[in-house]
Amino acid sequence: MAEFILMVVFFLASNNNLVKSPVQFFVDAIFAPVESHLGEQHFY
Repeated sequence: MAEFILMVVFFLASNNNLVKSPVQFFVDAIFAPVESHLGEQHFY
């Protein structure tokens, strides 16, 4: 799953450098819940 996400991000970034901001937003949207979930698991 992570490899697929990275592939999509690199694909968008390589197509158009102007896409960097939306890509960053997309990455944050994907990984913020993951980091939050891992953080919650860490306390348990």
